[in-house]
Amino acid sequence: MTTSSNARTKGPPTTVIMGCGRLGASIAHSLLQDGHRIYIMDIQASNFDRLRSDPVQLGLITPMVGDGTVYADLRKTPVRDAGVFIAVSGRDTQNALAAQIARHIFEVPNVICRMNDPDRQAMYQELGLKAISGIKPLTDLVVRAAKD
Repeated sequence: MTTSSNARTKGPPTTVIMGCGRLGASIAHSLLQDGHRIYIMDIQASNFDRLRSDPVQLGLITPMVGDGTVYADLRKTPVRDAGVFIAVSGRDTQNALAAQIARHIFEVPNVICRMNDPDRQAMYQELGLKAISGIKPLTDLVVRAAKD
């Protein structure tokens, strides 16, 4: 599937986020401040309660019930026009699968996925994904605090 690069450059950047836990909601609000148009999907509608109501009511953040690993659900989002896709559900395998679909099928240029397992991080980076693991930085902070 080929996507027009013009659609990705007009207007505010479009970002699709899979996972509306604390991390996903926080990322959505932070990117909103940078001018992004946010579409956030989660399989549980109750997770959208983490979003502030004003941006949702103004249409700046659009919550969508769906699974980022399901092609039909992703097609309901503007992933074809997205400049950024972020997968931050609680499961590494779901994040990696959704990120690969976004990168290789929908050709989203900037794909980021959360990895809880730092050993998997390098493997997914080799697949062209920006795999982020917070385990090592958090470990370093805790060890440093323990030395104080």
